Amino acid sequence: MAAAMTGNPAMDPGPGETAALHRLWLQMAAKEARCRSLEARLAQMEQSRSWRITAPLRALAGRFRGPASVRPEDGSAGLADSGSKTHAPAWQEVFEETTRSAGLPAGLGGVAGAPRCLVDVTELAAEDLGAGVQRLTRRWLNELLVAPAGYAIEPVRLGERGGYVLARQFLAELLGLAPGALGADTELEPVLGDYLLGLDFCRDRAAALDLALDRLQQARVPIALVLPDMLPAQHPDWFPPSIAPAFASWLQVCARRADTVLCISRDVAEVLRKRLPEGCCPRIVVLPMGADLAAGAPVPLPARQPGALRLLMVGTIEPRKRYAQALDAFELLERRGVAVDLLIVGRPGWETAALLARIRRLASSKPNLHWLDDADDATLQAAYRQSELLVMASAGEGYGLPIGEAALLGCELLLRDIPVFREVAGASASYFDGNDGASLADAITRWIAAYGTRPDPNARDWLSWQHSAFSLKNETIQWVSEADAQPVQRVTVAGSDPIPPAET
Repeated sequence: MAAAMTGNPAMDPGPGETAALHRLWLQMAAKEARCRSLEARLAQMEQSRSWRITAPLRALAGRFRGPASVRPEDGSAGLADSGSKTHAPAWQEVFEETTRSAGLPAGLGGVAGAPRCLVDVTELAAEDLGAGVQRLTRRWLNELLVAPAGYAIEPVRLGERGGYVLARQFLAELLGLAPGALGADTELEPVLGDYLLGLDFCRDRAAALDLALDRLQQARVPIALVLPDMLPAQHPDWFPPSIAPAFASWLQVCARRADTVLCISRDVAEVLRKRLPEGCCPRIVVLPMGADLAAGAPVPLPARQPGALRLLMVGTIEPRKRYAQALDAFELLERRGVAVDLLIVGRPGWETAALLARIRRLASSKPNLHWLDDADDATLQAAYRQSELLVMASAGEGYGLPIGEAALLGCELLLRDIPVFREVAGASASYFDGNDGASLADAITRWIAAYGTRPDPNARDWLSWQHSAFSLKNETIQWVSEADAQPVQRVTVAGSDPIPPAET
């Protein structure tokens, strides 16, 4: 990667301002990519058979609403054409003009010629679903890029012919550059001083991952893999049949190849220790997660009934999230005369056809139930700010990112009483037990009655992703330095105390 930073990034006199500019740049690039994606989807919809068939109905409806509210039918072709052209906003032109020689914002990605941190982004490069593990990967990756702590950050992905390749096309898109601006994806040639940070969770690519990591081991490249959860091993019935065997294969690769396993909670680490084969003892580290969302413009949300309590659920719609129980509680509260509004933010998952049909039916028949199935971070931030209570009914998680995000934005917490949620939220949340609608409805009723004595969502000191990433960097720097018998240099966040080591 090209870069223009000099000196030690951790000791740079203005790292806070520089990093803030880089974060802003990445946010702008992400928003631009989101706009392109939505434009492409809209163009695809307007070219569909159903869109053409319903054109007379839309034209008829437009006569009642007035011409200003109707999109001209002949405009769809122009939009479809525009989707195939390179969309170059003014800020990209300025960027390319000012960084033409370096190809990247000054300092973004690390010091030229420095040791490389090879960051596995295989799944994120293939498809960014914007949820779960991929949200975690993107947030850490962005922070690594803006403040790389003396390393050149090099995103890599598993190649089609085995081994890793440099993920230059993905990186160009991430940075808002034109396709090909950073060159083609070429085979990785590991060198002494490299280390691999497996941010992405390549659960379904165990064979390819094993081959790629074997090549790195032969080149004496240290390997650290992130483990987001152990749920497929603990509860295979929560997932499609192929997931548990795929996870078992990944865990075997992890046990055979990883020098360090980075867990996102103590709960995950404890389960991992019990499941590792006898005699296998990689270094296991528990990393603190971040909770902040990037600032964005206000986003309108569906209106709610006056005086109604807005309940919020966030997460992919899948069996373990217990959305069915929440819908039962919602309908029971209605029958009891409690004014509630339920906002669901989550993409469709697996084995939930009947549940999705129920959500759609309720959303179409009730003005106080809303489902947003493709929300970005700006919409999610608005949902937290405009809701009173986050309900996490999930029966199992590796961590539970919405908990801290909601708390930081003033949304109170009602969580299922499971160990990982107690670990994450502590005394800042209310908890409930039971698997039926009545138990959750009763818990919400008790929460309402406890006004003035409810737990403060900010009783816990929630960390930012900047601090989380610095903890990640501290641990990997320590690990690599100790392996090379070099003194450990801790990274500090500008304007703050040094971050303590993560729990091991």
